[in-house]
Amino acid sequence: MTDWKQCIRMILAAAMTAVLPMYASARMMDGAFLESASTVGRGAWNLRSVLEYGSKAKPMITNVSGANVELKVGYVLFPIEIRYGLNDRWEIGGDAGFELDKGGVNVTGGGSFLNGNGLRRLRLFGKWNFMPDMAAMADLAFAGDNTLYNSLDSFDFGLKFLYGPQIGGGALNLNLGFLFKSGDVNLGKTFQVDYKSVISYGIGYVRPFSNRFTGIVELAGATSPYKGKVGVSSTTGRLDLLFGGRLAMSDRMNLEGALGKGFQKGSPSFTLRGGIDIMWGQVSKRAASSDRWTPKDAKQSEQKPAAGTATQATKPAEEKPSGPVFEPPAQYETPKPPSQAPPAGPTVEERVQKSIADASDAFNRGDYASAATNYEAAIKLKDNDPLLHYNLATAYFQQKKYADAKKYFKNAMLLNPVDADSHLYLGYTYYYLQDQAGAIREWQKVLEIDPSNETARENLKALGVE
Repeated sequence: MTDWKQCIRMILAAAMTAVLPMYASARMMDGAFLESASTVGRGAWNLRSVLEYGSKAKPMITNVSGANVELKVGYVLFPIEIRYGLNDRWEIGGDAGFELDKGGVNVTGGGSFLNGNGLRRLRLFGKWNFMPDMAAMADLAFAGDNTLYNSLDSFDFGLKFLYGPQIGGGALNLNLGFLFKSGDVNLGKTFQVDYKSVISYGIGYVRPFSNRFTGIVELAGATSPYKGKVGVSSTTGRLDLLFGGRLAMSDRMNLEGALGKGFQKGSPSFTLRGGIDIMWGQVSKRAASSDRWTPKDAKQSEQKPAAGTATQATKPAEEKPSGPVFEPPAQYETPKPPSQAPPAGPTVEERVQKSIADASDAFNRGDYASAATNYEAAIKLKDNDPLLHYNLATAYFQQKKYADAKKYFKNAMLLNPVDADSHLYLGYTYYYLQDQAGAIREWQKVLEIDPSNETARENLKALGVE
């Protein structure tokens, strides 16, 4: 191999090492247009770029030539965004967007509107996760070319509120935003446009279907930014329905794509999005398919926990990767049904014990779905037993249904607030649902209850919390 080829390879290798210095969990809960309430986490960097094509948007009707004509525009948008996690509740970032518009209107001697190319904007923003599942985001945009379809003007301020509860194995993303917009476009005496403030809104659902693929569906809209002046008869806002997905190529990189359909004239008739998401920095490694640790079957455990006591989470035998990695919790060993002869009809307690026995058998043979069904039946008869809620959460956890597991670990915790294991594994469910702030909160609670709990202490250290 020639010296110059070797030199190029060394430079490329050094560049990749600098840009991607370590593994990081990707942010899987964001939508296509909508933001999740979560942040990237302390010391984490996130780089995202999504190429977007939109066709046949009709944001206004013009009368430049003396007749009302629908103004049509297609566009290509190429933004680059970077974020950094200051801590587990705050992140900051910025982006630059470049845009190419085709269509619009040309005014002789005055220039063009929605028919050119240039800088969409420069934007700085901050995000604060001020409550579980809730966040606020503020941004300042400047230097944009306001003759472009997606442009923000020379000095625009935005405020957005985000709510993202976990529902049915995924996350609901609710966004409500206010953009205080300024500026105008003046193409001569025949065409002038003023801008006005914009209200944006959206609802979406993001659900992981496997360790690598996350599905996205969302409905997002905004009021029109245009205020009619000279040459403008009417304006129309946006409303888009999108279906998309995000594919984890590794623990630090995602590919994403979405298809959209507009339902208001101000929206593109058709939208196509595709891009890449890369993370690096002080973020824990998520187990990949090639090195994922497989939990032992319950029947292979050498010791079973005593009745009514919490289990100790054990570590996998192989080398522990960075970040919280643990043995999923085993179910509590439950009392056997009473030995005495039953009365003519089974009592409530006997029905509870029958469901528990069936659940325990199913759990021990690895049929966690049946175990969950039987624990649910027991809880319907006896909903104030923290052990039943804990065991049901464990059955869901074994199926990687972390949102359902979170619900019942919370129930167990409410019924027995001093049970350290409920807080410990509730923390793990938050962690796997990409909510590091929630995980940290629960593991800190474990140490308040049991200061000697080394598992919680090591997990907090792995997330940069001493």
